[in-house]
Amino acid sequence: MSKVAFDIDQAIAEVSRIADALGAHVKDSHLRHSNKNHEKGKCYEAWVMLAFSAALVDELKTRSLASYHAHWHLGSGAAAKSSDRAVFRGSPGLLGAGTNSPGYIALYRNAQPIAQLHNSLTFTGRSGVGHEFDIALLRPGAVDEERARIAAGGATEGGHRMPALMALELKCHATDVAIGIARQAVATRFDISLNAWPATQQPYLPANPPGSRHAMVCYEGFSEGALNFGRAYRIGAYPRIGRELDPAWAGPETIAALAADMVAAV
Repeated sequence: MSKVAFDIDQAIAEVSRIADALGAHVKDSHLRHSNKNHEKGKCYEAWVMLAFSAALVDELKTRSLASYHAHWHLGSGAAAKSSDRAVFRGSPGLLGAGTNSPGYIALYRNAQPIAQLHNSLTFTGRSGVGHEFDIALLRPGAVDEERARIAAGGATEGGHRMPALMALELKCHATDVAIGIARQAVATRFDISLNAWPATQQPYLPANPPGSRHAMVCYEGFSEGALNFGRAYRIGAYPRIGRELDPAWAGPETIAALAADMVAAV
């Protein structure tokens, strides 16, 4: 399949549109950066996060008679108003706490929060090393417990110590993703799992604990080595996510396929 350059301007326009639907707004300048590779990566991350939340809600509605919706929340936890700005992490970090700190998307079922989507959160592994999940799906209760742990003086060195129901590793490369990214994804998931999902016999724990999903997502494709290595350790691989941003794309809505596969984590 031919390569198609990622359209940053189109991505920002879509991020703005979806953010409006989620109850906040995005300043164009917030997603711009003098380093074009950094700009492309963060615009892709913001688009995947927002478009994925909308696709998850649509998928959940097809599977249940319950009422589902998503809304942007400020770093303080308050639900955003239309005058509030949606702030994304520009680099790996911790949970926000203030009105102007990075926020998140809350998913609701019958007006009750059931999950949160965060970008670029850092989690610590058993090794003590911190790792970034580009997109993480978390239970609200787990987030509350983590905030309480930190408020009581708990360590944050290396990152958070809560479990993620789903983690996405994003790559917006102009070429196919190589096996090294798959190796990194497997090692990262395993290291974090040892901390976040305690097991009786450490360190023998599957890379994906029960109820948890991890996947690599990219704008182009994957090398055969990356696909085979990831598959062996239950790391999903989703190519060409975001191609619908290209007006010439005639294929299916790729983000909807990702949501259909990941909805079980919710």
